[in-house]
Amino acid sequence: IMMVFSKVKTYCEAVLNRSSPSRIGNSEQNAWPLVSVECFSSTAVSGLWLKSRSQEMKSLRIQSNYADLHANCLLNELNTFSCHKKFQDCLAMLTSIIGWAPSMKLRINTIGRLLYLPIKLLENDMMSKCDLPQKCERVACFSRLIHACIKFRGNQCRRSAALAVQSAARVQSSLLSLEYMISEDQEISKVTFSKSQTRMLNDKIRSGASYLGDFYKELADQKDNFGKYLIHFLSGYVMLQQNDSVRSGMSESATILESGLCMLLGSCPSKDLKHLHMVFLGEKNNGN
Repeated sequence: IMMVFSKVKTYCEAVLNRSSPSRIGNSEQNAWPLVSVECFSSTAVSGLWLKSRSQEMKSLRIQSNYADLHANCLLNELNTFSCHKKFQDCLAMLTSIIGWAPSMKLRINTIGRLLYLPIKLLENDMMSKCDLPQKCERVACFSRLIHACIKFRGNQCRRSAALAVQSAARVQSSLLSLEYMISEDQEISKVTFSKSQTRMLNDKIRSGASYLGDFYKELADQKDNFGKYLIHFLSGYVMLQQNDSVRSGMSESATILESGLCMLLGSCPSKDLKHLHMVFLGEKNNGN
């Protein structure tokens, strides 16, 4: 693998040196991250990268292989990060890889590993190592990650649809649980948060809920890929409706999710809806 990586690195460095006005010649060259095309370009958005989207298939395959290799390297290192910032940066980089040029194909097992991340890293024992602000940031990042997977790699994600169902349920459960903790003003790690800190935490939760709502909308738009799985996403939502924060009417996240879930409900095949005991999305007596 390292020999292949070395060849790809040498080839792409040669292309960059010929085409980019900013030559690769500094000490950061050895790290050579995936964003090197932008890092070594004098413009905010690299013209070379935009050009590469229409290059011949051979070049596209090389870029796809490098993107896939880099994603797997990040996935392997993710659990080794003790620093929260490095962990967040790694998740941000993975999300960027997913969103770059959908014509660059990632391998199916890589997509599966990406979708499995929330299932693995939002477990109680993993999350217990973080304080409340870190938990909120992580859940928001994972919500953005699975949304990017469906939006940019939907055709590939359909082969890992069961993982997508579990990931969405885990992210939604974490969002509601964290929102309940904040609303109850509970203490985490013996720290009590001020009003400004609580407002910041709620913003993180709303951001995560917004991405998850868009995730459901993407599923509805791609019903040709996920048609038979849509009912399972709705079923997961119904089960989470039993959460105390939702039943007590305190959940702003549930309200944010409703628009995406309504679109998802409208996209489900009618024969599947017969098997779903649906919970009404709106509050009592509000006309919804």
